[in-house]
Amino acid sequence: MKKIDKSNTKFIRNIIISLIALAIVTFILTVAPNYTRNEITDKINLIINNNNVTSVLKKDVFINEKGVIYLSKQDLANFFDAYIYYDEKYDQIITTSDTKVATLKIDEKSMTVNSVKQNIYSSAIKKDETYYLPFSEMNEVYNIEIEHIEKTNKVIVTSLNRKLEKADAAKNLSIKWKEDNFSRTVDKVKKGEKVVLISEDEEWAKVRTENGNIGYVKNKNLANKIVVRDEFKINTKLDSKVSIVWDYYSEYVSAPNRTNEKIQGINVVSPSFFILERLGKGEIVDNAKRGGQEYIKWAKQNGYKVWAMFSNDSMIQTTHEILTDYKLREKTINNIIDLATKYKVDGINLDFENMYEADKDYYTRFVAELYPRLREYGMNLSVDVTAPDRKS
Repeated sequence: MKKIDKSNTKFIRNIIISLIALAIVTFILTVAPNYTRNEITDKINLIINNNNVTSVLKKDVFINEKGVIYLSKQDLANFFDAYIYYDEKYDQIITTSDTKVATLKIDEKSMTVNSVKQNIYSSAIKKDETYYLPFSEMNEVYNIEIEHIEKTNKVIVTSLNRKLEKADAAKNLSIKWKEDNFSRTVDKVKKGEKVVLISEDEEWAKVRTENGNIGYVKNKNLANKIVVRDEFKINTKLDSKVSIVWDYYSEYVSAPNRTNEKIQGINVVSPSFFILERLGKGEIVDNAKRGGQEYIKWAKQNGYKVWAMFSNDSMIQTTHEILTDYKLREKTINNIIDLATKYKVDGINLDFENMYEADKDYYTRFVAELYPRLREYGMNLSVDVTAPDRKS
């Protein structure tokens, strides 16, 4: 009988162990990640435009007894309005979007949207030193659609100005976590059920199910793709770079008569139509009524956009009083909107000069609140700034 060489046996055993170890490492690096569970299951998941942002929230989403969904001021700042602001004087939150300015007083069941008051089911609140807003009552403010899916404890937020495309499942489908047949299943969809189509390539499509779960399916297994909503944009841009000329006149100087005249090389005119009234609490002197209509007619006939100038006339105290008080800012903005729509101008050129340095943040607030109100009417906003004097 032949003796077995123990050294060879040991060598073979070591090779087998090494192969098993290599297989385990390969599995861990390539296959196992497809089965790693990355869901956050102990709290409400927030999905914004098909991205699960739960892991980066500053504060947890919560839902009150009336079913109203709450989001913290910090998270609204992160995802919807970088300029959201707590106004201490009036104990309210001020938030803006592309075309809306909204205010919500703390513990009051109402809000104003573009200066129109409306009742809401639940108020903005302060809890544990954090301000929370009734997010699900603010669809109109942020132009979004919000849905709470109780089955999966997810809140789905969709911007209504984004393109929305859907498709039908061509057969019963397993939605995969990754673009891999061996990836774990995150949801199952029956034949004929609809999914939101997020993106696609030749082989795979990224989709969101009716349960709010996001994953991948083979593109060939989707049918009846349809665009439910096209992307929406407010077009306020010029076809070329802005080339603007300023036209001065005031209560003492009549509007220039430019009949039969054409200014070469410009596409925007900025006549000094509107001026703050000294200590007028937001009232505005209207210069446009003195020959302004004819000026606008001339500009339109020659293809020029009219961005009417709105000046503070370097009145530092009047400017300070308005900028530092929300209600006066709101009144001033409403007066500007009334005048801009009355004369059907294309935009406002904001020319505020000689301001207190301490008011710079309030000025930023004013611009942030004026912009969406103009944008609602398809108007532009440009800002004139004074160069720093470099004095210490």
